[in-house]
Order: sequence, then structure tokens, then C-alpha cells
Amino acid sequence: MIFPIGHEHDTVRRIPWVSLSIIALCFIIFLYTSSEMGKYEKKIENIGVELMEYYFDHPYLTLDTEIEEMIFGDKYGEELKAIHETFAEKSGSKPTDPDVIAAQQDELDTLTQQYYDTRKEVPYYKWGYIPREKSYVKLITHMFIHGGWLHLIFNLLLFYILGPFIEDAWGKPIYIGFYLLMGVLAALLFSMHYPNSQVPMVGASGAISGVMGAFLIRFWKTKIKFAYLFSVIVRGTFHAPAWLMLPLWLLNELFNAQYMASIAEQGGGGVAHWAHIWGFILGVVFALVVKIARVEEKFVAPKIEAQTSYVNKNFAIYEQAVMLIDTGKKDEAYAMLQDAVREDPTFQDNVEALWNLSLEIGKENEASRPLIKLIEKEVRHNQLDLALYHFGQLRTKIPGAHVSPHSKVMFIEALADKEEYKEAGQLTDELFNEINLGSPPGLLLNFCNAVLKLDLSSPGGDLSLTERAIKLALRHPDIPENKKEELKAKLQGAPKMKEDADNVEQGAAYTYDQDAIPIDRSREYTPKQETIKIDPVGFAAGAGAAAFHHEPEIEPVQAKKEEEPFLILPKNIKVTRAVPAAVKGKKMTLHVQGAGQKIVSLDKIQVISVAKISSPAEGPYLLLDLFLDDPTGDSLDVRTIRFLSKTFNPQKFVPGAKNPLEAFNVFTSALLKLSGAKPYPDLESVQLKKIKVFPTVKEYEDSIG
Repeated sequence: MIFPIGHEHDTVRRIPWVSLSIIALCFIIFLYTSSEMGKYEKKIENIGVELMEYYFDHPYLTLDTEIEEMIFGDKYGEELKAIHETFAEKSGSKPTDPDVIAAQQDELDTLTQQYYDTRKEVPYYKWGYIPREKSYVKLITHMFIHGGWLHLIFNLLLFYILGPFIEDAWGKPIYIGFYLLMGVLAALLFSMHYPNSQVPMVGASGAISGVMGAFLIRFWKTKIKFAYLFSVIVRGTFHAPAWLMLPLWLLNELFNAQYMASIAEQGGGGVAHWAHIWGFILGVVFALVVKIARVEEKFVAPKIEAQTSYVNKNFAIYEQAVMLIDTGKKDEAYAMLQDAVREDPTFQDNVEALWNLSLEIGKENEASRPLIKLIEKEVRHNQLDLALYHFGQLRTKIPGAHVSPHSKVMFIEALADKEEYKEAGQLTDELFNEINLGSPPGLLLNFCNAVLKLDLSSPGGDLSLTERAIKLALRHPDIPENKKEELKAKLQGAPKMKEDADNVEQGAAYTYDQDAIPIDRSREYTPKQETIKIDPVGFAAGAGAAAFHHEPEIEPVQAKKEEEPFLILPKNIKVTRAVPAAVKGKKMTLHVQGAGQKIVSLDKIQVISVAKISSPAEGPYLLLDLFLDDPTGDSLDVRTIRFLSKTFNPQKFVPGAKNPLEAFNVFTSALLKLSGAKPYPDLESVQLKKIKVFPTVKEYEDSIG
């Protein structure tokens, strides 16, 4: 047995009142009809037995056509009737008096009428749709009657999994009309196959099949989670896309409908397969009309936005833009994001999404302005690592992009702290062309301090830049004399300070990557025993809002590649390079290399691994793998989403962290908690306590398994 138990979308924008009301109504009505069935089942059974016994005692009487069809309507019934008639002829039990026969016929007719009168009160016959009767009221009521607990539970489970998302997408008025229309039309089309059937059709299956058809069109790429149970031992779950599983379900229904038609003349053999089939087809047609007519965009979306104004509007725009990108509507998504950042240039997700999308469609010059505004805002809020990350992205594509001199001064100090001396020197050269005697005195003083810090920390610093900057400041008319004296003292003491600095053993430096700021693992820090909370921009409140404590500093351990048995084959690591954009609940939005914005469910992550790659060519950096397949399993093909510290700055998600290392600790700990994934090869490695070091990515991948 295979049945659905969920899918990758787990939230809706509004409470699905219509779907929940239908579920509640079906459940309440089922409880009522179940109690009513108890009243009539025994009664109708007794009358039916009495009727049959009387007829078999008087086989020469004329039986009602419908009753005769019920008893003798199939092949077995025809054989039974022939045997019965032969026995009656031989027994010679038929009376000769016509009045006696008439009286007996009246008695049989009375029992028949009692049977019909009692049956009319049975809920299935009272409210179920009977094709021969063609009752318009019952076209509606039959959708809320169910024939047993299993019928009810499986119908409502499927409806609960799919219905609320169609309701959320289309809005309540359209959804109510759609649901009722699917149920009515499915019943009518079913009756075309069995126009003379007296068997009542009950259940919401026709309407729910319509919801399935609509879900196929509206959420065709969504992966549905299924459970399978074939025995106590053979059981488990799997995921499969809607575009595959829902059409397979339709094919199965077509097969069952044809098979049951071949063995049952009336009623479809107890299951209304044709109602399922027609409901599904009609749901597909209805959803296609909604999609082609752009009903959602024109009528539904504005009302939903008004009703959900309490939700972060910017994030709603971001999610809608991601959906448009996924469906190939990149120009439409770009225009939407452009309007959003024009209205609020401080919302990071929208600015980043606009920038990443601009790289795909060739509009980076146009999108650079919002990114520059975001960078300036991050500098003002002292989020220098995040600002440097965005500045690196900007300069990679637009080398001449301009940010304020104040931001560049701050960047020089930050890069000097990270031992990125070459890039700090490049910014210093730029500033010498921008800062002059007309610049604000405070800017020039800060510039002098930043250059001095760079010269003192850089192994190749010769203090010439410091001397040049201070001499310029000494000529500035608006700098107070006491400040100029301080600058002279710094210039005179600089050689000794430089000598002392050069005698201090330097930590391993990272080469500056224009795409991002790499995380320096060689520099020690002493974490405070405090709690850092996840920023709502990265981790939405309530979905991982639990706090994570800082971890101790890293003790790098050189990984030793163990000898592998001859027959063990290497794993085939299928890597998707990505940069995380946002985490909300158990969904992570990624910017996938060459594919744009994508959303992945954290539940899909089975294993998390962290390693340090100490490459002489690229410089040291961290590698974070989110394995979608267990690398310790038997399968040779292993899928992973890979983040590199060269292109990923965790302080975006944990702005309260002192440095990227601290933020990385919190970020990986949060992913472990939210996903429930296993750490690989052990928890200490993922928590950066004893991280393994590999000379190349290949050697790291060879060690997996």
C-alpha cells in the first residue's frame, strides 16, 4: 500500500478556513451518519431477509424489477434463478386458486414497499447520489457522506495535504466554487457510465480528485512525500514529484475503471473510479484556465496582499519573486524586485536577489545602485564583514563601482585585520586619489589611522603610505593643532612600532576573493559565554529561534587518508555549488551557480560535513557540504549542496557574532538542529573543534564514505 503523507511545502499565507471547514463538516456528518446507520442496518436486514424468504417460498410470484436485479443481476444470480425456477416447477407448490395467488402477491409487494421505505431512511440512500434518480440536491450532499472510517480518513488525508495550498493560491471564493463544481460534475459524468444504477454514490472523492488535478498544474514540480507499507518489514517513505505521481494515479484509476466495468454491470463495482477520473481531468482543465487567464495575478494576489499586511511585505515580495524566477519569468521578477528595493533599499534579501538576478540577465550596472546603498547601510551599522562580502561581489562585476570614501576607510582597517593586505593597499591607492585638502577633517584623520594600521600589520609595509597620508593631514587647515601633534608623534614612533610588529609571528593569511570574504581559521578568539540569537533575516523567528552557544576555538587536525580495501569504490560526489540567501522555517533559499534562486527543504539534508581546504594556489578556506544522500551508505552516487567560505559569509545570518568564525559556528549548529542531519565524520569536526584539513578538494572527496 502506498499513500501520501505530505509534501515539501509546509506553510500557507493564510489560515485555510474553507478546507478546514470541509474537513470538519465531513467528520461531523460521518459521526452522525454512523450512528444513524446503526438504527437502520438491522431493520433493513430483517425486512430484506423476510422478503427473500417469502419469495423463495412462493417462487411463482412476480418479484419487483429492482429487487430481482439486486438478487439475480450478475452471472451467479442468473444461475441461482435458473436453479430456483427448476426446483419450483418440480415441487408443484404453486396454488391453483387465483385469489390465493393475488393475496400472496399483495403480501410480497407489501414487504417490498417496507424494504424501500426503510432503505430511504438509510443515510447513504437519503443523501447519496443515485444515477437513476438524478436528484440535484444529492449532487451536493453526496460529497459530505462517507462509507466508513478508511474511506473518510484517506479522503480527508489527501484533501488536507493538497487542498489548503490550492485555497491559498486561488483565494476562498474561487476555491469554494471550484470544489463544489468538481464534485457535481464528477458525479454527473459518472452517471453517464452507469445511468441506471441504483447504488448510491457517496464521498468527496470526485471533488478531491479535482483538487489533485489542480495541484498537478499549480504545483507540478512539488515533491510529495509517500509512505509505503507492504508488510511489517517492508515499509518506509519516499519523495516523488507531482508531475510523475499524480498522472500515475490517474492511469491506475483508468485501469481499475475498465477492469470493474468488465466484471460489474452496475455501480462500478463499489468504487466510483469514473468519478475520480473525471474529477481529476476537470481539475486540470480548470487550473489551466486559471493559469492562462492569469486569475491569480490579476484578482487573487492583490486581495491576499491586503489580507496579509501583518506579514513582512518585503519578504512576501521576495518569495513571490523567487517563485517567478523558478517558473522562468525572470524579467517579471526583476521588475518586481526593482520596485521593492526602490521603496525599501535596506531589505537585504530583495537587494541580493535583484543583484543575483541582474547577473543572469545582464543588468548588473542598473542593479549596482541598490547594492551600493545596502553596502553603505551595512558600514553605518558596523556590519563590515557583510559589507565587504557585498563589496567584493560588486567589484568583481563592476571594477569601477564607487562607494563612499568613508566606507573604503573602514574596509582598509577590516582587511588589515583579516590580513588581506593587497586588497587593502588597492583601496588605499584609490583613496589617495579621492581624499584631498577639501575633504572633511574627520575622514582624513580616520584615513591616517587606517593606513598606519595597514603599514604596521603588513609584512611588506614600509610606512611610506602612512607618511604620505599624515603629511596630507598636516596641511589640512581644519584639523586642530592638537590632532596634528598626535599625528606627528605617530609618524615619529611608527618605525619602532613597525619593528615590533614584524617581530611578532604572523598567522596564516587568506588571499582576498573578490566574490566574498573568506573565513580566517588561523586566528584565535576567546568566545564569551553568551547567547547569539539568529537574525530574522536569516532564521525566521519561531523556526530555529532557539539560541546557540559559541564553540571553543578550532584545533586543526591534519586529516590522514586511511588505506582503503581494494574492493571499496570511491563515491561519486554530485556537487551543486550555491550561496545561501535566507533561511525561513525549514526552507533555505539558495543562489545556485548557473541556475538562479532555488528553495530547498532542510528536511532533505541527511548529513552535514565541514572541512578545511589548505590549497597553496587558492589559499585556505572552509568547505561546508549539505549531503542529500548519506555518504556512509551503500550508494556510490551522493548528492550535496556545497558552500565555500570564499563565496559565503555566515555573518549575514548571525550579525551579532564577533567575527565570521563565530558566525560559522552558530550557522552550522543551527543547520544541524533544524535539519536533524547527522554530523560527518563526527560532531567535533562540524562544530569546528577539531576540523580536518585537506590539501585539495579531491582528497577531501576521496576520504568520504
